[in-house]
Amino acid sequence: MKKRTFLLIAVMMIFVNSCGTKTKDFRNVFEVPDSLTTPEIIQEQKEIYKFVVGKITIKDLNLILDATKKDFKDNNIPTEYYDYFSKELKSTSKSLKQWKKESAFGEKTDSVISESNLKKDIEDLKKRSDYKRR
Repeated sequence: MKKRTFLLIAVMMIFVNSCGTKTKDFRNVFEVPDSLTTPEIIQEQKEIYKFVVGKITIKDLNLILDATKKDFKDNNIPTEYYDYFSKELKSTSKSLKQWKKESAFGEKTDSVISESNLKKDIEDLKKRSDYKRR
């Protein structure tokens, strides 16, 4: 159970990790400090979270954003989030592979970081009705 929690936390880190994505007139709502978060920002986070989690697929331990900038635009989500989440998913995938490769758990790691476990974690995230900041 603790191992699955680790994977869930790793995936959720995508949504709260600050990567400095900023362009003119764009403010990443996932980078807003808790002290400045308003109900409107929370609602926007939830809507983006629901869309993005629904578009994550997994292949060979790679977390893939199965959407285009046009998909984001069509769903009234700033296209800057496409770049933000694409980068975060690549970074998380790289970290998962590196952790699995260097893990001291040996074969036990295969049972923790497996494509089937990641797919189950993503499906669990899709079933959640809200986004909660950690």
